[in-house]
Amino acid sequence: LKLEPLARNSVQDHNSKIDLPRSSKIDAPQPQLRQSDKDATLLLLHEQGRKKQKISSESEWENNLLESYSTDIACNSFRPPEVHAFVLWNPSLWESQERFLSKSPLIQVLDTFIVTENHKAWCINIYGSLRNARGHGLCKPNGNPKVVVVKDLKPNYGVWKTPGAKQVLNTNIYGLKSELRNLANDGFKSVHSSNNVEEAKLVLGPLNRKVGDYTAPDPHFESVKDIFNLLDKHTCLKYVVLRSHEEIHKGFISKDIDILVNDFFMFKAITGAQSNHPKEMREVDNGPNTQNVINGKWTFDVRYVGDGYYDSSWQVDMLQRRVNSSGIFVQEPLSEAMSLLYHYNVHKDANSNPSPTRWSVIHRVLPLLDDVRSWRSRTTLQTYMASKKYTVSKAHDKYVGCHHFEALQTTKLEFEPRRECTNLTSKVEDEALVAKCIQYNVTTPIGKAIAKIEPKYWNWKCGRRMNKMQPFPLFCDRPFGEYIFSEASNFANVSGVPLSIALMTSVSPESDTSLFSIQQRVENLTPYKELKTETTPDRVARVGGAILDYLLNNCDRLGQSYFTVDLHFVPTNGYNQDNWKVDPNGVLVWYDNGKSMNCYGTKSLEEARKSVKVFWEGWCQFPSHLHVSGIASFLSEQMGLPNEYIGSDSIRGLHWREQALLEYMDQCSSS
Repeated sequence: LKLEPLARNSVQDHNSKIDLPRSSKIDAPQPQLRQSDKDATLLLLHEQGRKKQKISSESEWENNLLESYSTDIACNSFRPPEVHAFVLWNPSLWESQERFLSKSPLIQVLDTFIVTENHKAWCINIYGSLRNARGHGLCKPNGNPKVVVVKDLKPNYGVWKTPGAKQVLNTNIYGLKSELRNLANDGFKSVHSSNNVEEAKLVLGPLNRKVGDYTAPDPHFESVKDIFNLLDKHTCLKYVVLRSHEEIHKGFISKDIDILVNDFFMFKAITGAQSNHPKEMREVDNGPNTQNVINGKWTFDVRYVGDGYYDSSWQVDMLQRRVNSSGIFVQEPLSEAMSLLYHYNVHKDANSNPSPTRWSVIHRVLPLLDDVRSWRSRTTLQTYMASKKYTVSKAHDKYVGCHHFEALQTTKLEFEPRRECTNLTSKVEDEALVAKCIQYNVTTPIGKAIAKIEPKYWNWKCGRRMNKMQPFPLFCDRPFGEYIFSEASNFANVSGVPLSIALMTSVSPESDTSLFSIQQRVENLTPYKELKTETTPDRVARVGGAILDYLLNNCDRLGQSYFTVDLHFVPTNGYNQDNWKVDPNGVLVWYDNGKSMNCYGTKSLEEARKSVKVFWEGWCQFPSHLHVSGIASFLSEQMGLPNEYIGSDSIRGLHWREQALLEYMDQCSSS
């Protein structure tokens, strides 16, 4: 007798061939995945997860789990056989119940026996507490119960709403138990079964029986690296080590290993991992703990898609974009760095800080950062998360913190009132008024800032007199110019760039929403007097803002060469002296970068090779701390570029300038 799942309303996705439920209510087993669909589930959740909103409650976590079920059961076609246990409470039903089980093609009956002693202790082990045990008659409601040990030949896992919780469980076994209860018309009083292998151990362990007595023993590993070698042999299982993979390579594990998997129960089946916390483990009514031990030596915190440890879409991206590091799959570098910033700002308390090893992971991508909780660190984390549509999520694991961090994009801004700008429209011809209403003073929790609005028409600060033949808004200061310059400084390791963002906001509740740049103001600036109007040997200036001016096509600081490829570091006809200033400590400050990615541009790689020679004029004193290689890819990934403000032509030009500069630097090194 094969039990068929209850009929469901569904819509067919012809690309993935997976039945997608119309409703979030799960009251029957989910359809089993075909062998060819083992990766399609990842893509499915990747699309669905983009629409998620911030999780703030346990019920929302449960809904998130339901959305994620298809990824967490990715290995349904590949699971090894499992040993399970049925407990038959009523002797008058044993004959019919055993006959029912013996005829099922889903399982093979391995053993039957009667429990004659220690019922109370056994019952507490099964149900977790004396109170729950009493609710089940201390496991002796009708006399001694019978245990039937079975083997599920082709385990299938799905989400099912049980009396205890919505949870992922073995649908073959739970379906058989449900049918037995329906036949007896006596609910849980007639039969109990394990929903997973851990629950089978709870039934058999106190009775001096082991799951291993009925099946192959758990694998033995000589080293932790052997675990990952075995995982790689199972192509349906995708995993990524979240942190501390360097210790795995060294063979010395000082902490737990944090691992994210696309199928929690398949990971346990492959490795023989056993829960560290039987009363709180996921396997019992969707408990909050997923810490497991393998071979009694290595502790794994097993995270799964939909558990809220990270945003579900981020988890899918981690698995989809993982990279192999000497035989171990880890996150790609930017995701790994950002996940560490998230870990210390969301999961950890304020007294926890990264080890030198974890700082090295962050500094591979963001060498300018020096404090994981600084405004710069939190703002660049928010930039990354917003570009990917990731949100802060509450972990189902109750031992993991959930602290919502504040960034420049999310903090309160107070605009200075400007009555004269209230009725400003595109028909206003007063250029001085237009220019005045482009810029505002703003107060933030970290001090004063300058806000500039996205230009909507030509004005005298936007090249109106010079740019009549140019397409609007070329050569205008734009919010994303400030934003990209600030983000680029974190990657390039260029200090002195004020923290900046681009943000959709309004000056007042009555005004329209527009895109603004918000740039942190640096007070008490004085002119930088060392710069000359002819070629200068100034090492600080050339490898500071100037390196970003060239890469990001920022013509404002360098004077009159707006419209030609012959942009010089210091043009002979003068330069914008107002943009060369130092703070009270004499450190150059690179502000007012709104024309970045919005000047002449670069039309080809050959043009970039010409421009780099003109710009640097044979100067070769590039320091080792400068970080150029990969900056175009970083900015595209970090900020979600191209977008409506920075187009694909601009990004292509950045790639060419990056390549030309790297070639030039290589020539410098070899000469």
